[in-house]
Amino acid sequence: MKGKVICLVIVLTLGLSLLILPGFAMDKKDIVIGVIGPMSLSDAASGISMRDGVELGIDEINKSGKLVGINLKMVVVDDEGNPTKSISGNRRLVYNEKAIAVIGSVASSCTLANMQVTQEAGIPQITSISSSPAVTQKGNKWIFRTQITDATRARNLVNTALDVLEKKRIAILYISSDYGIDATKILVDLLDQKGYPPVAVESFNEGDRDFLSQLIKIKEKDPDTLILWSLYEPGALITKQVAQMGLDVQIMGSGGLTHPKYVELAGEAANGVIVTLTYHPTSKEPHIRNFTEKFQEKYGKIPDHYNAQAYDAVMIIGAALEKVGADDPLKLRDAIASTKNFKGISGTISFDDKGDSEREEMIIQIRNLKYEVF
Repeated sequence: MKGKVICLVIVLTLGLSLLILPGFAMDKKDIVIGVIGPMSLSDAASGISMRDGVELGIDEINKSGKLVGINLKMVVVDDEGNPTKSISGNRRLVYNEKAIAVIGSVASSCTLANMQVTQEAGIPQITSISSSPAVTQKGNKWIFRTQITDATRARNLVNTALDVLEKKRIAILYISSDYGIDATKILVDLLDQKGYPPVAVESFNEGDRDFLSQLIKIKEKDPDTLILWSLYEPGALITKQVAQMGLDVQIMGSGGLTHPKYVELAGEAANGVIVTLTYHPTSKEPHIRNFTEKFQEKYGKIPDHYNAQAYDAVMIIGAALEKVGADDPLKLRDAIASTKNFKGISGTISFDDKGDSEREEMIIQIRNLKYEVF
């Protein structure tokens, strides 16, 4: 009898031990992380980069077993880069899919529209790509950002143009959306403050494919630099048209020109263009190199900074879930807001009281159709 009791105790002990081993829980509850952005049409490559970064992060979090009783599940909604569709898409994620957090969107106009949904529902949202300063200036305590704001990027570009390249005659060509309008105001103010007001400021509309009239006006002002604030597809077309008309300027660009698709579409005309980035795959830091290798293994390509910023977004959510669980959206929001000195792939992230995490970027130049540290 005594031997049977001992055996029973051993079996029960082993059973309990197995239940608490990471990844061995008998029952795990699926918790949805929503991802919203363009998965089709002109800016699909940016949305897909965001999606892939989140997917890699979710895979790692689930395999780690750190979230006891929780299995993260990604649900993706295609907003096509359309603000109206972005609102309805976010409603689906929040109310139908019961997402506990949302990552997205890509276009600032979409995030400005859809973040009202998560605000009203009391669900935290992190945008890893939208860069308009307006996103975090609405008093919305539920929105956060792992992207650098246009204010920081504009300052970096202006300082590089004036102080490093010693350029003085700067023209600006921008897309007439929230993304382009807000950034151009910042660029003009910065240049005015430094005593070098832009020699030309021209805009174009989303969907335009011919930019000759704007470029002729710019050429008449004899600029030495063109700061181009655009998504990657029109940015590539403009870059090619600049080369075709023989406009001899140093092109410097916004986040839209940092996506590999821009180089693919612009071809040789992209060589020499200068941008700024939060991540570069040549980094030797162990955690960044590890991310780069894991991404390449999973997707068969070198990651871009959109991948890195989206990965950071979901890993921040994962760290918050580890602290407070998934039952209380306000506690989750507060845990995300308290993020300080998070060692991310796209830099060290600390959210300020508006939800931003400004940090230094690298100056990058496209050489031989590759993004290289300047």
